[in-house]
Amino acid sequence: MVLPISRHGVPRRTVLAAGAAAAGAAVLGARPALGSGSTPVARDGFFAESTVWASGEDGVVTHFVYGLAVTTRDTVLAFSEARLSRADDGAHHVVCRRSVDGGATWGDSIAIEASEGEESWANPTPLVDRWTGRVFVFYALNEHNAASRVFFRFTDDDGRSWSDRSEVTGLFDGDEHEWTFHLPGPGHGIQLADGRLVQQVWHRRGVAFPADQRRYGVGVIVSDDHGATWRAGGVAPVSPIYPVNESRLVQRPDGSIVLNGRYSSGGVHPRITAVSVDRGESWSPLVFDSSVAHFTAVDASFTRYTGGPGSHAVSRTLFSRPDSTAARENLTVSLSYDEGCSYPYSRTVYPGRSSYSDIARLADGTILVLYGKDVSTNNAVDHVALARFDLAWLTGGEDSLRRGPRIREFRLPAETARWRVSGGAAEAVVDPNASGYRLLDYAAAAPGDHLELSVPVPLPGVYVVTARCRQDAAAGVVSASIVGVGPGETFAPAIDVGTAFREFSCGRFTIARPGTYRLRLAVDGPGPGGGTGLGLDHIRLTQVPPGR
Repeated sequence: MVLPISRHGVPRRTVLAAGAAAAGAAVLGARPALGSGSTPVARDGFFAESTVWASGEDGVVTHFVYGLAVTTRDTVLAFSEARLSRADDGAHHVVCRRSVDGGATWGDSIAIEASEGEESWANPTPLVDRWTGRVFVFYALNEHNAASRVFFRFTDDDGRSWSDRSEVTGLFDGDEHEWTFHLPGPGHGIQLADGRLVQQVWHRRGVAFPADQRRYGVGVIVSDDHGATWRAGGVAPVSPIYPVNESRLVQRPDGSIVLNGRYSSGGVHPRITAVSVDRGESWSPLVFDSSVAHFTAVDASFTRYTGGPGSHAVSRTLFSRPDSTAARENLTVSLSYDEGCSYPYSRTVYPGRSSYSDIARLADGTILVLYGKDVSTNNAVDHVALARFDLAWLTGGEDSLRRGPRIREFRLPAETARWRVSGGAAEAVVDPNASGYRLLDYAAAAPGDHLELSVPVPLPGVYVVTARCRQDAAAGVVSASIVGVGPGETFAPAIDVGTAFREFSCGRFTIARPGTYRLRLAVDGPGPGGGTGLGLDHIRLTQVPPGR
């Protein structure tokens, strides 16, 4: 049974949304609209940027932790914590700004939740229901980093006014991990192709526990009635090896959902990922994702740009992060055609100090990236910017919505290929984190044993061949070659701790004529962990343009 909503404790597992949108938010300061530039028009090489929140405006020390949404009317809504104190648990407002010209100029800041004492409102995370036009924003009340309460409001008028708040903290009662601290997002939640709303929430125990005992984890809450009620979905398996927190969700063309999250602590780490094949009700084991180079631990955005379930468009996803191992700097956006397994195009949006980011797109295809710009050594953000650009700018003219990508690639799932072994044994095994949910698992019996796959090559040319492999302690040292064409490169997919997936170069090969070729992957010897195995996900052939 669904019970009425209280603005306070909600000791139940299903909650009902509060009443219709009302003027439940205040305008912070009557200030002129910020920003510069004209309404973006998608064309080759377009790039512009506007200021969303300027340094020091409205008496705010810094704006931090961002969410970005584009409504069904193409209104851009930017969200942030307006921090009156730099501390994560200091006094913060949760604020929103609207743009009706594609992010070129901005209206006044609207306080969705104003800190009237020392309340620390945190992590505004929007979710757009494209079936109804309603926009939700989830956020939390941080109680000294030891506990928190999670709420949401919604708007039916593109962010001009917001409903009363509803609390959903009760959805997390009784978890086995003794979590007391829950934060949505950050960034944005998603709507599945069948209309289900899915909001990611990360959890931990209080900061009084040492970092390795906080039991970091991510789960989702879902709604199948357009936000009238919400319930708890699945939680990714919790492991100290994979302390995931701030995350994003993307639905793949086959309907599965991939979670891509931050490694919680500081330092340089890979991303952490998991997959749900049942609409967020359960999640696969976590693994490390090494599809992009490791960078300083920070929130990063991952979102669908085109394609998806039921779409005939090219599948494209976007990933943004400060791409540096030295500091939070070099804000970069990358483009993937295979749901984040590889990123053939990347471009720096801003080379200087930068922080959290979120991505959205306008109806005309303009890409929007909201990010913190010019960050001090203590991670305070000077101002918040919105970069606006088209696909051609991101790819250097190699892809656009008008003509499609020029890149020519062929991908072969290993478990569906014709294969044979010279020694040892191979079998197709289930692995939800593989791109096709199965991979080819090969164990060599002696050095030199090899796995051969029949790879069709439909066109002559020069190809860069890569193999997406599972990384773990059981992996050996592998050398690649194409029989009758020539030797390639040697790679070692072993890692000391955990499991990861990564693409490795097999080499560059010149194919004189179309046909079926045998790619040989020989296990030359044990890897650093003593293993002689190879977990093969897929093979990719990327044709090199003439003259390159």
